[in-house]
Formats: sequence, structure tokens, C-alpha cells
Amino acid sequence: QENPKVDLCSLIRDGDEDLRVITVWGESSDDIGMISAIQEIYDSTIVNCSFGFRAWVTLVHPFDPKEFIRNLVRQFYENCPEKLEENHKRKTIGASVYMMMESMTQREITEVFDTHVSENSYLIVIDDLETVMEWNCIKKYFPNNKKGSRIIVSTRQFKIASMCAEKPSQVPELKQLLPSH
Repeated sequence: QENPKVDLCSLIRDGDEDLRVITVWGESSDDIGMISAIQEIYDSTIVNCSFGFRAWVTLVHPFDPKEFIRNLVRQFYENCPEKLEENHKRKTIGASVYMMMESMTQREITEVFDTHVSENSYLIVIDDLETVMEWNCIKKYFPNNKKGSRIIVSTRQFKIASMCAEKPSQVPELKQLLPSH
């Protein structure tokens, strides 16, 4: 809490090849200030050029591993439309991804996910983490592939944020903005 205004961009782009988990906490995961700060980094061209793919998942409670993986794979394809199979290319990316995902088995979805997180750098935002048990389950899906991958976790609880982050400096608290801001 001594340094609540840590620069998320510099934490993400620090050059370290190891997987890095950065947690952001605030009074409410619905806090527009917290979400917009993360969204600004997530959408940044500078940050996106550093990663093979990216995804943003707002957790469903209770945690559903199948839906979690499915959501990530859907976003991998939406963010990299050139990876869609030729027979699934349609006029809209969303419809193409939907049709392809409908025809895939859970095993195929899992294989696509494993390939992506093993062979590429990735930026994943996990929004609304509520429990340590959720985190213990989620972190097992992401290998340290030594490609500079990053996971940003948002939570309402400092204790959860502290347990997810590797270093105390990676747990910035985003103060709620005044209504006029």
C-alpha cells in the first residue's frame, strides 16, 4: 500500500522471460477505475505487440474449468482470425469462431489451449477472482513457458491479491475515482 500507483505497463513489459502474475485490487471489482486502468493496458498497442495472444475472462462463480478454457480459446481465435480453418471463414469473425467452436469437442478445445499457452507468449486478464481455491485451480493451466507471458488478476480482497502475486510491488491498489472523474 506504500506505492499504490505502480505503472502496470512497466510491470507487464519488464523484459523478464518468466511468467509473471500481477494482481490489482480495489474495493469493488465493478469499480470503473480499476477496470478502465486494466482495459487501457490490455488495449494498448505497445503491450499487445509483446504477446502472441491475449484474453480477458471475468470469472463465473462457482468456477467452471470447462467454460474457462472454452472462453480463452474463443478469444484466441477472435484475436487471431488467420488461425480459423478455411471452411469456417465467414463474413464476421464472431460467427466464424462460434461455428468452429460448436463443432469442436472438449478434447480438441483443450488441445488448442495447451498448444497456445505452451508455444506462445500470452497476456491473460482474470477479472473478479474471489477465492484462493479458484486461483490454485487457475494457475495450473498456465505454464512458465519462458516467453514473457503475463497474467493480470483483479480482485476485491487484498489477501487474495497478495497470495497471487509473486512480489509485493505487484499488488497495486487502484483507489476509487471521484464521481467527477
